[in-house]
Amino acid sequence: MALSGWLVPIYFLYGLAFFTLGLVVLLESIRDAASIAQPRLFRLLGVFGLLHALHEWLEILPSRAEGGVLDSQVIEWIRVGTLIASFAALGLYGIGTYRSVGRNPALVARLGRLTLPPYAILVLADVFYSLYSARIDWYQAFSGLSRYLIAVPSAALAALGIGAAASKARAEGRSSLAGLLKGRALLFAAYGLTQLFVPSMNSFVASLVSARNFNQLTGIPIQVVRTLIALGLAWCLYREVIFLEGERRSEREAAQADRLRAIEAAENFRAQLLHHTVRAQEEERARIARELHDEAAQVLTALSLDLGTLKATLPAGGRAEPILQRLQDLARHLSQDLYGMVRSLRPAHLDELGLEPAIRSLSEGFWKPRGMKVLVELEGERKRLSSLVETALFRAAQEGLTNARRHSSAKSVIIKLSYRLAEVRLSVIDDGRGFDGGSEPIGAGGFGLAGLRERVESLGGRLVIDSGRGRGTRLEIEIPIPAKEDEA
Repeated sequence: MALSGWLVPIYFLYGLAFFTLGLVVLLESIRDAASIAQPRLFRLLGVFGLLHALHEWLEILPSRAEGGVLDSQVIEWIRVGTLIASFAALGLYGIGTYRSVGRNPALVARLGRLTLPPYAILVLADVFYSLYSARIDWYQAFSGLSRYLIAVPSAALAALGIGAAASKARAEGRSSLAGLLKGRALLFAAYGLTQLFVPSMNSFVASLVSARNFNQLTGIPIQVVRTLIALGLAWCLYREVIFLEGERRSEREAAQADRLRAIEAAENFRAQLLHHTVRAQEEERARIARELHDEAAQVLTALSLDLGTLKATLPAGGRAEPILQRLQDLARHLSQDLYGMVRSLRPAHLDELGLEPAIRSLSEGFWKPRGMKVLVELEGERKRLSSLVETALFRAAQEGLTNARRHSSAKSVIIKLSYRLAEVRLSVIDDGRGFDGGSEPIGAGGFGLAGLRERVESLGGRLVIDSGRGRGTRLEIEIPIPAKEDEA
């Protein structure tokens, strides 16, 4: 069959529209299959589009291949096969879409039982009578039946399924998607009707409804109408893909925002928990320090006084005198150690005088006797901070001095306390042996620094450790000062 020259671009555009439709849908179903509700249905629609494009492009081939290698009759039979396969995929797509929206397929079945049998009987009787009377050949019979009994019902099923999906989308408040689906359903219904206009053949039905009669009645070839419908379907599918992609992007962004909010809430809860834990820890330290000072220290003082009284009542130079003297020395030494423990647990200077006096007392009263030179420097105007901030900075100085003595073998340490407008900074710099890579030291010091880091970060601050083999260690803490200190 030779086509008119102006029909060749029409068929090419016709096939290109369905090829674009099929390719877009298949790529979308493969690219984002996890987020598409029914990827199998999308693939069926994509198969329909690609096979139908092949069917239309094969219409051009015989006119180009006459007298060539390919037999035009072989190509015609291939065209019929691709037409049947494409519309079979479309029918499965329509049924699956109708079921996917929760509609009862029995309604479609009842409608089919009312309309399809009379229609099929009429078509079959007409075609087989024409075939029996030799007015048409077997190719024309198969071509006509494929359009009458497969193409038209499949397009109708697709229209019903897409129409049900449009109703569901409208009920969900997705009016834009519902409009696109409704338009696609109407286009498929119209496309199914155009399949009734079969190529000219000598049968009763075809003599009433055929492509030639349509052209004579309207002056427009049916292929032009089908091409316009195909372009409309491709445009609707393209807009649907864009709309669904926008929905998925919004859902992903919302899920990401929810995850971020959950992470932020967990971090806030962890910070609050650490905040309360530190406060409870310091309160417990203060309680233990008070009990040691008020009870154990008094008992030791009473013991020392009683030993002195007992020593005075005994004759001088007796055998008990050196024993009593040794007991007094032990009691005095125990009192000093107990006093040091009380100061380590909760220094009274920190609550009574503030941060700088507490740090000076720490360096002078506890560390200098251990052979380490400690220099405390103050920058800015001294001010009272919240108890948690002052405690954190004091513990940082205590941890820095402990690490300098136990792990760095430092001879001297500089503690710098800087009060600024919006933050307070504490630096502990020693001349010890340091450690590699800026990593925190392993052992008790490492755990102490890890706990210190948690404490500082819970107050919105940061801790920086700069160290290296042979060049000492610098521990630096910055904590913001709120506009109004909140003790709660």
